[in-house]
Amino acid sequence: MSLPDSRDKLTRSIHVRLKTSGLEESFINDLRLLCVQAPGTCALILHIMTTEENEYRVRAKNIVTNSGKELLEKLRAKLGKENVWLSKTAA
Repeated sequence: MSLPDSRDKLTRSIHVRLKTSGLEESFINDLRLLCVQAPGTCALILHIMTTEENEYRVRAKNIVTNSGKELLEKLRAKLGKENVWLSKTAA
């Protein structure tokens, strides 16, 4: 199985970490648009970090996206490589 095939078949969710400090509505809208324009079968899980270093995990309700290389590159360019990862579970 090739890497792109295994990524498509085994990935159930994309995780992104966001810091609440300096988070703007336009940034969230841009993130949403990136994911909506790449439809698929993966849940989008947001890890929201507060200024007090508390982490809240939220599953995006109406966004189902793909785990393709193009989307991952765009997300990592926007959020940083360490803030975007794949998981084989949907939660």
